[in-house]
Amino acid sequence: MNQEILNFCIGKGILLDKETLNIFENFKNPDLIKRIIEILNFNYNKKFITRSFFNSTIANEILTNSNNISEEDLESLFLDLGVQIVKAPLFLSEYKLNPLNNSNVNDEPVKIIHNYKNNPKKIVVEDFIKNFRNRYNVLKSILQEHSELDNLVSISRLNPGKQSSIIALVYDKRVTKNGNILLDIEDLTGRTVALINKSRTEIYEKSKEILLDEVIALKCSGNGEMVFVNDIIFPDVKLIESKKSDVDEIAAFISDVHIGSMKFLESNFLKFINWINGNLGGF
Repeated sequence: MNQEILNFCIGKGILLDKETLNIFENFKNPDLIKRIIEILNFNYNKKFITRSFFNSTIANEILTNSNNISEEDLESLFLDLGVQIVKAPLFLSEYKLNPLNNSNVNDEPVKIIHNYKNNPKKIVVEDFIKNFRNRYNVLKSILQEHSELDNLVSISRLNPGKQSSIIALVYDKRVTKNGNILLDIEDLTGRTVALINKSRTEIYEKSKEILLDEVIALKCSGNGEMVFVNDIIFPDVKLIESKKSDVDEIAAFISDVHIGSMKFLESNFLKFINWINGNLGGF
């Protein structure tokens, strides 16, 4: 297995010190070792891994970011590495949210409806393209709900001399020597140039808010080579009717706490949970 692990690390551009390699070899589970190396490479971009690099925080992060590593196997490996896994709380469901002075609040733990787990992989150009296309389609669906977008077509189907509406992403924005604004825009079918004349004061002022990579709708006329903008419509947030509860509830939304990472401040987080449960300090 020694050579198998070495070849795998070479393929990833990673070096292991002899002590770590021997521990990995003795573990007799090459698939687990390869998975751990992939996670370390993705999360830390480590090129040289030594035994001293491993700690309980990294162990928690590996366990959190993998669906196919058993907790028992991971604990056994890290014991061989001289690290005892001290488990950090993974979800708020481990705490009972019981705000002060609210006897109507259910003492049951929070129910996790969906837990997102990241499966590390190499990011390639196609991933960025997919991200931009998904973003374009989401914003397009919002803009399509505007009733004022008459004769909505794609860029490739623009009809010369006919008033149309298009939804496009702003690729570039520049000002001509005459003070007009030119937008290079594109959708999934093609690209064209949109001209906003400075004499159209209201539209011209609107255009100052346009940012690169923004998805907007344009009411315009022209052809596939250039369109003349008559109005600009930005995607707006759709107001969804609020759902009601028979009792007063308190909800707190938190994010970006870095649970399981090397930067995770466990004691501060636990203190915060105690505060939010009403067990520490006041409101």
